[in-house]
Amino acid sequence: MELNKVVKKAMIDLDIKGAKSLADKTGLSKEKCFRLLKGDGSLRLDDVVLALNVLGIKIKFVSKGEE
Repeated sequence: MELNKVVKKAMIDLDIKGAKSLADKTGLSKEKCFRLLKGDGSLRLDDVVLALNVLGIKIKFVSKGEE
């Protein structure tokens, strides 16, 4: 599943509406939150991890051959 879809689902579950609300919860700029929701892939990993932690999402890295 694409990261932006996972983020949007978590936002719905936590009743966070829009990039501004996500920015308020995470401390990231509204522009960074827009880019995360858009899925453009230009965010720093630290920013993504911060947002996902606030949303209660854990990232697991695996090798391409594993899934």
